[in-house]
Amino acid sequence: AYLPGELGEFEGKSSRRILKYLLGLYGTKINWSRIEELATFLKLPLDRQMNHLSKGNKQKIGVILALIPDVELLILDEPTSGLDPLITSEVYRLLSEKRADTSCTIFLSSHLLAEVEKVADRVGIIRNGNIAEVATLQDLKGLAMKRVDLLFDESVSEATLRSKIPEHIIEELTVSNTRAYLLVNRGNLNALLKILSDVQFTNIDITSPDLEEIFLKFYHNDPTSSQKEIVTMEES
Repeated sequence: AYLPGELGEFEGKSSRRILKYLLGLYGTKINWSRIEELATFLKLPLDRQMNHLSKGNKQKIGVILALIPDVELLILDEPTSGLDPLITSEVYRLLSEKRADTSCTIFLSSHLLAEVEKVADRVGIIRNGNIAEVATLQDLKGLAMKRVDLLFDESVSEATLRSKIPEHIIEELTVSNTRAYLLVNRGNLNALLKILSDVQFTNIDITSPDLEEIFLKFYHNDPTSSQKEIVTMEES
């Protein structure tokens, strides 16, 4: 099953009639009690005409269309577009439940990287129409970069740190008062730590970057690239 980023217009048709028509194309019995349960939960007015619905409510029709059918593969293009953060969180929870209950594989395209990071098993990043990387979140974070946060007793200047750290060692360096934030390729981490052993700081914290930082790294050298990412939630 496929859910586009935006449903076509069904002028003069209610949410109920649209769902009945589109779900009827599967040729299986429609579980109306489940539809009404989801509509109530998502606060979708089933008997209101589509042209009188907000963008968010139109998107809820699509969400129900994605959740109801019993399919092996579900492809979703920006499924939470127009939804508020609370409903977005619930939609991802419902999708996770669907996957667990039916072993359905879900392909999800989204620019909401923070939300993607919560639900995806594997991530594929597309750059200029080609797949730049496909990996589990854990592997992608491990292969990409490490974030090094430094805390100093007093304010430190970016120029001072750059004078001590060769440019080829780090990807990014940001200084804010008594804190410095560095992004470093995993292969350069040991070299950076050796250099930092001669720097007077009070605390160091090394973490994996979040998905957004990883994504931006892939586009770092090509800011004109069309930014789009595909996320796959593999079957259990």
